[in-house]
Amino acid sequence: MQSGASSASVFSPAAIALTGLWMVSAPALAQEDEDKARSKAEPVMQTVVSVGNRGTQRTVAQSAVPIDVISGQELLKQGASTSLRDALAQLLPSFNVAKVTGGAYSNVARAAGLRGLGGGYVLVLVNGKRRHGGSVASENSVLSEGWNPADLDLIPISAIDRVEVLRDGAAAQYGSDAIAGVINIILKSNSSGGSASTMAGRRSHYASGVGSNGETYQQTFDIGMPLPNDGFFNFALDAKKQDSTKRSGVATGDFYYPVNGQPDPREASIEKRSYGGGLPEIEQINVSYNAELPLNDAIALYSFSTVGQQNALVSIAYRRPNGNTIINELYPDGVAPDFTFDSFDYQSVFGARGDDLAGWGWDLSTSYGVNRQKQSSKNNLNPSLGTASPTRFDLQTNQFTQWTTNLDLHRKFDIGTRNPLNFATGLEYRFEQYRTESGDAASYANGGYRYPAGHPRAGQLSAIGALGNYLLLPEDEVNLRRSNSAAYVDLGLDVTDKWFVGAAGRFEHYTDSSGNTWTGKLSTRYALTPQLAARGP
Repeated sequence: MQSGASSASVFSPAAIALTGLWMVSAPALAQEDEDKARSKAEPVMQTVVSVGNRGTQRTVAQSAVPIDVISGQELLKQGASTSLRDALAQLLPSFNVAKVTGGAYSNVARAAGLRGLGGGYVLVLVNGKRRHGGSVASENSVLSEGWNPADLDLIPISAIDRVEVLRDGAAAQYGSDAIAGVINIILKSNSSGGSASTMAGRRSHYASGVGSNGETYQQTFDIGMPLPNDGFFNFALDAKKQDSTKRSGVATGDFYYPVNGQPDPREASIEKRSYGGGLPEIEQINVSYNAELPLNDAIALYSFSTVGQQNALVSIAYRRPNGNTIINELYPDGVAPDFTFDSFDYQSVFGARGDDLAGWGWDLSTSYGVNRQKQSSKNNLNPSLGTASPTRFDLQTNQFTQWTTNLDLHRKFDIGTRNPLNFATGLEYRFEQYRTESGDAASYANGGYRYPAGHPRAGQLSAIGALGNYLLLPEDEVNLRRSNSAAYVDLGLDVTDKWFVGAAGRFEHYTDSSGNTWTGKLSTRYALTPQLAARGP
């Protein structure tokens, strides 16, 4: 269910509806004929994209590489319970999202990628500028190979004008992490007007007693305001609250230790749909702005930022009271531990661009981004500490920081051919830092607890460490830094009105063990007819 700021719903009896249909049918048919005639007379506007050919904008149909364009309205139509990541998966066959697994964080930020490759091979841009990566890699997925891809869900959907998806290798143009393609998120640039929507939804299941249904409420809002010299300032906000979705089956087997050789009477009354996994509880707010201020006809300043805060909770597999992971004095009926993931994400970009610097178009920008996540657990324990175990732990904190500065230049050269050569070049310097911090010592301590006399497991050692957690020990903490210096050249030439040829090359130097990398690419497109063309890398 979705309501917009300018929409209204009217409920009428059937008779009134039929009368209204008869009254408007003739004018509607006339209008339809008029629209058809106009569509034949007027040219169809093609969507212009900025990815795929540095320095030059082309339409989707004219691009030498495959590009999909998805509007912000299409994203909002996917509903309240759909994140940006899942909306792209529904609208793009080439964009794959891993299914929910038994892992805790993988239920919150499931791995995703293009063309069957993981997120580490996909470059995410916002307004054509590199987006920083996340601080945690989701696990249990063939789409995750230890990479920390950008978290798409911390960008407000209400801020998005369109999403351009380049479904082709673009490492020679954008960097060695664009092997599978590029996702370019274009923010709204309205100087007036705005929109708001309130959405509510839930999942359903034909069977009763299957668990919670993920009731979700989402509010979006954006507004555009003018700045001097035909500039703009666009502000957007998304707020979302999502309950968990659980589809637990009925567990089999005993939950309790036998009593005098017979099943414990509590076996008949304990809840057997005990598995805690599923889609998470989420409380989230994302805000952004996008602004541009022309100084004169040749130079403009611009800036945009996004800030996202997400608090997620995921339960994991139930630990039965008759296992060696439970201290019965703390949890006499067992427990399904809860994990919380508190994420903060920030990016801010400042830049200037111009049309004529000694004949060159130019763009100078700097971008700073941070993604930080703190993992905790409650309704948990470290069995090796016995009855002295805490039931809540701070587990670990991860942070990724990226600072990128770019200078891009482009111009056209007359080389004696029918059309000029489009020439683009640029430099990039990128600094990256990745830090991890361990949590409470009680989460990984070995207390050496043995079950006491009289217990069915008397004398046995209990399990060690907080339940269900990938423990980070102090000796495994890292504080890694590296930088990347890169230069690229991108050439494009319309040899004839039907034949386009493109070439690109990029050199990158990493200060860590990645070393140096050279990448090149050739592309071409030939228009066989106005409606049919062949293209290839």
